[in-house]
Amino acid sequence: MELRNLYTSEVVDRVNGHNIEVIHDYLDKPGAIPLPATFSMELGRRISLRGSGMVVRLYSNYPFPWRKDGGARDDFEQQALAALQANPQQPYYRFEDFQGRASLRYATADVMHAECISCHNARPDSPKHDWKVGDVRGVLEIVRPLDRVVAQSRADLRDVFILFGTLLALGLGGLALVITRLRRVSVELEHQVAQRTADLEQANVAMTIKEEEIRSVVEHLVDCVITIDEKGIIRSANPVVEKLFGYTRDEVIGQNVSMLMPEPHRSGHDGYMERYYQTGQAHIIGIGRELEGLHKNGERIALYLAVSEYFVGEKRYFTGILRDVRERVRIMKDLEQARSEAEQANQAKSAFLAAMSHEIRTPMNGVIGMADVLQQTSLNGYQMEMVNLIRESAFALLDIIEDILDFSKIEAGKLEVERVPTHVADVVVKACDMLEHLAVKKGVELTLFIDPAIPEEVLSDALRLRQVLVNLANNAIKFSSGQQQQPGRVSVRALLAKPGPDQVTVEFQITDNGIGMDEETQSRLFTSFTQGDASTTRRFGGTGLGLAISRHLVELMGGEIVVQSAPGKGSTFTVRLPLALPPIKSAVGSKTVDLTGLSCLVLGDENGLGDDLAVYLRDSGAIVERVPDLTAARKRINTLPSGLWLLIIDAGHDVPPIEELRAACRARSDLDLHFVVVEHGHHQPDIDPRFVVIRRGHRRRGRVETMDLVTLDGDVMHPQSFLRAVAIAAGRVHEEDEVPLPGKIETTITPPSRAMALQQGRLILVAEDNEINQKVIRQQLALLGYAADIASDGREALKRWESGDYALLLTDLHMPEMDGYQLTVAIRVAEANKADKRRIPVIALTANALKGEAEHCRTVGMDDYLSKPVQLTDLKSMLEQWLLTVDSSPNLTVTPAMPFTPAMAAEPVDVSVLEGLVGNDPAVISEFLRDFRSSSARIAVELRIAFQLGQAAAVSAAAHKLKSSARSVGALMLGELCAEMEQAGKVGDTEALAVLLPRFEAEMVIVDEYLGSL
Repeated sequence: MELRNLYTSEVVDRVNGHNIEVIHDYLDKPGAIPLPATFSMELGRRISLRGSGMVVRLYSNYPFPWRKDGGARDDFEQQALAALQANPQQPYYRFEDFQGRASLRYATADVMHAECISCHNARPDSPKHDWKVGDVRGVLEIVRPLDRVVAQSRADLRDVFILFGTLLALGLGGLALVITRLRRVSVELEHQVAQRTADLEQANVAMTIKEEEIRSVVEHLVDCVITIDEKGIIRSANPVVEKLFGYTRDEVIGQNVSMLMPEPHRSGHDGYMERYYQTGQAHIIGIGRELEGLHKNGERIALYLAVSEYFVGEKRYFTGILRDVRERVRIMKDLEQARSEAEQANQAKSAFLAAMSHEIRTPMNGVIGMADVLQQTSLNGYQMEMVNLIRESAFALLDIIEDILDFSKIEAGKLEVERVPTHVADVVVKACDMLEHLAVKKGVELTLFIDPAIPEEVLSDALRLRQVLVNLANNAIKFSSGQQQQPGRVSVRALLAKPGPDQVTVEFQITDNGIGMDEETQSRLFTSFTQGDASTTRRFGGTGLGLAISRHLVELMGGEIVVQSAPGKGSTFTVRLPLALPPIKSAVGSKTVDLTGLSCLVLGDENGLGDDLAVYLRDSGAIVERVPDLTAARKRINTLPSGLWLLIIDAGHDVPPIEELRAACRARSDLDLHFVVVEHGHHQPDIDPRFVVIRRGHRRRGRVETMDLVTLDGDVMHPQSFLRAVAIAAGRVHEEDEVPLPGKIETTITPPSRAMALQQGRLILVAEDNEINQKVIRQQLALLGYAADIASDGREALKRWESGDYALLLTDLHMPEMDGYQLTVAIRVAEANKADKRRIPVIALTANALKGEAEHCRTVGMDDYLSKPVQLTDLKSMLEQWLLTVDSSPNLTVTPAMPFTPAMAAEPVDVSVLEGLVGNDPAVISEFLRDFRSSSARIAVELRIAFQLGQAAAVSAAAHKLKSSARSVGALMLGELCAEMEQAGKVGDTEALAVLLPRFEAEMVIVDEYLGSL
């Protein structure tokens, strides 16, 4: 490198301005000399030709265009460029095989000097024009075979002695000086030879150790390591190959790696590699993946393979690391099987719970129904007490069943919540109304407060939200009752915790003054089947599912539930829910009482309802002042502005200080003071006119007892009821202006004509194949004031629907030609293709109360579901829900028909069942029984013939038709026999049919004789 620099400074710089060109192709031009780089390369070429085996090469990242091989060619040259770019002062060298000989490769940086910059930056063909002093423009590499280093050193020593002889011949005069110098050179050369020999030996030892270390690591890896060349031929393999594939190393080395692959990968492997060489796109290299290998014995092996690529010179090689993952795959399969078995067990448990709940519910309907019937009869006090106990016990059991059903849905992951427009105030009020009877019975004061700032409508699931509130409030009533020192108190509060334009956060707080809980009890409070302790279960009862279900429901709604409690201090459960606002707000508000400008003075301490009452009043526009006690009230009365004032007294359980306040008012003749008293006790204070008395009882609305006295229930007090009572006391609302509560209205309904029903948009289409059921449903609809068309099967119903005359469809599920499911699907498909997109409500009618049938109905597009025999009350509610209301619609109260079981029928036919369905008109009943007698005989013939021909499915179909009509007319035992035959026919159980048929025949004779005697 120094020679090149010397050439540049002493030759190139001196010829400038003497018409001498400095170019790379100087040999072709007389009078030209080589560039410094060209000079260095030519010098290296000539040194290489001397036979010493030394190679001199100059290369760069920026070679001139005429130097095609001027860039880095192999791994050493690339690493040398990188290393010298980072540290130009530190040479880079390595001992390795080069052209088949152990060699020393030594590289040093070619640094840009000041005298070179102008030329390099100015030349048009220069690959870089922004060189600076000190930049590394390239690398000078010298490759020297190690065997030639020692030989050359010895040759150098021989040349020295030759030179010594020559010099001796030149003259004896300088002999002494020459001898001295030759000795010094000889010592230096010997020292260099010894140093180089030691370095080489040390390097060889280090290389041997490193090679042995690498070989030992590879040999003892737990994974199989295989290297292949670019043709896929195995070059090396560690001992694991025998353990993994069954081949020895000698058996695989030299073979194509595809021998270790199963088909089709074996045949396609060469194609994979060829595509990679052509496109450079690899699906395996650098990316680990799982695949299968092939054992020597033909077994497929689960493997994890990682492939890397490397170069030696210009040759390409690949390394594959293969790991045996058979055990991991087996474990994963076992885990998957265990998970599947656990899920199956969980589903089986949930299915069992649901089925058992259904089986328990069925007889409970009979118990509750009979209790309701008994209540309507003449009973003495003791008998009525027993009936009430039966009903309360039955409903308690139903609550447990509901908990079990919800719990089974939670475990099966099928419990979902809706997000529909919901009135929070209505949900809270209804929840408290449901528990009012329990609170009165337990002697617990139940109050509620609804923050007027809560938006009127939010998106939530009203049913599930009410379920959570009822669960929490029911527990609060239960655990705060029966206290000796103080009456039980429970408050339910709905508060706006966080307002927002699109979403609000509402807090529901349920507080009681009951027994409270310690921290240990709170930690397991929301665990299924768990209560505080065993004594709690014995004392208060319950399944321990309510809180667990409540927490799950709250979490499904995106909220949280927390509890604060201490022993003897009561408890507060807080449910915090984020509730989105509906995109379209309701145009009609629920606030009906306007107290704008009304002056009110609220008296009551901070522990009572005074603050809540003040909030209600202010929200309704009233001007409100608060005083904490009687002394403050007297003082404020003395300074009140003249005019009408309402004094609202939160008396709690104390006698309101009416006389004291009246005395304070006598000095103010300019005041027109009216009193509103809120009480929570059973005493009856002497209250003069102009008072609104709010006390315990069963009155939900204010009532004027005398000219100026209004009474109202104090517990579970609805906000609107309180405000309306205040308005009545102030003379702003009259009692007769109130909308009456729904009551029984006995009317005789004349069904509309078909033309009138069509005009009103209330014509109903019924799809039912059974003649008896057709008559039943037509009679029921007529009693409810509706007109209907009957279609005998789904295909006829579809044709009738296409006319567009009908407002609602009632359809049986099992019909010939086209069943109810197919009919609904056909209608929904046709509706989707219509321009107006009008959608008809579809209600399913079926006698099969099978688990999942209701869900199936909704899946195919039905809107609701009724089980046969359809009760009038259920049918009325369903029609009112899905049919648009018109002014002429009847306001009819239907007396519910009692639930029934076969054991309830003392006669073969219980006519009361039919009366509950179609009314008690003797002519109508007689007509139905005649029709049933003839149709049942016809169906029985069909059933017998089918049985004789061995057609079990036909027997099932005939039994299904007769089952529903028999149950509808009250032939309950016959209906049960038909149900059993239907199920046996479905599964092809001819032996069961053979046993059931004689019983069926006998019951048919009994029913027919009984009907003939009527």
